[in-house]
Amino acid sequence: MSYQSPPPFPPQPPQGPPPGPPYPPYGGYGYPMPPIIVPQSGGGRSFASAILTTFAITILGLSLTLNFYFLVVAGVSSLAGSASPSRSDVLISGDLGQKIYRLEIKGLITDQTHLQFARLLRQVREDATTKALLIHIDTPGGTVTASDEIYQLLRKFRTDTKLPVVITQGGLATSGGYYISAAGDRVFSHRTTLTGNIGVLMQRFNVAKLMDKYGVEDATITSTGATFKDAGSMFREEKPAERQYLQSLMDQAFTTFKDVVVEGRGKNLTAPINDIANGKVYTAPEALKLGLVDEVGGQDAALAWLAAKHGLTAPHLVRLEETPSLASLFGLTTSLKSGETRVDIAREAVDSILSPRPMYLWRGN
Repeated sequence: MSYQSPPPFPPQPPQGPPPGPPYPPYGGYGYPMPPIIVPQSGGGRSFASAILTTFAITILGLSLTLNFYFLVVAGVSSLAGSASPSRSDVLISGDLGQKIYRLEIKGLITDQTHLQFARLLRQVREDATTKALLIHIDTPGGTVTASDEIYQLLRKFRTDTKLPVVITQGGLATSGGYYISAAGDRVFSHRTTLTGNIGVLMQRFNVAKLMDKYGVEDATITSTGATFKDAGSMFREEKPAERQYLQSLMDQAFTTFKDVVVEGRGKNLTAPINDIANGKVYTAPEALKLGLVDEVGGQDAALAWLAAKHGLTAPHLVRLEETPSLASLFGLTTSLKSGETRVDIAREAVDSILSPRPMYLWRGN
């Protein structure tokens, strides 16, 4: 048998892209994409470029927030603005002739906290059936002035109405929270409460060395003779005289704090005020031993004291609070005046950085 070679393979179609221009428009099927070159930021990136980038991102964030407000919050104003300014919840149903109001101070104490508290306290004063006031405090503290304003409101309430004011402390009643506590007739700490922290601080940052590194100069101009007008500036190195001046401001606020504690708790303190007011945070048992609080217990203990001391054996306990608007849930505060709308976004947060101020505040560090 003779060998026969196999038939030749049939011709194959050409491989690769069909004939045409070597580089059609990018993204065409079967065509290679030219390499994408992404500029890499090196060590030469200027300080000015970083500032401009940060500024642009900030503007974008504010723009998105404002657009959200106008599209959502303003669009549902019936939810944000038409609700009643305050609401009341009956916590304990009892004798209506033994009504006790409960007001709460929570979170950072700011000017807004003071204004809200003043509005609620006014409603309590206008209710002739009120027999006592219970203030529940759960706050690390806040601004010096707002803390003092609330303290003064409670002292005046006690003087004018002759009604008992009891304080119950939650997880935190530190610094400004304790400052306000000193206004009560009797102070109750939960067994897990942290309180005290009697002192003052001013949170500050100084970026002078950073500015020197990038060649940025502070060109602030102050009036002739106003030597301390720019004291505490974060943009230049601090002078010893300015440091001493700012220290004196803190010490004056500290003296006021100690005076308030002595005024409210003097007869109960078991140690000299200068020994107690050292900036320490105290546990409830420690605070009780020092005379900063009267009892370790919560709301039930406070009501038991009111029953024994003031005959309120069947209390009708009502919690009064402002109804939060939809805007406030997103950190926005608005005011409508003569057809004009103003929106403030986290004003306190910005102010605390740009305008350092004395604070009755515990930072937990």
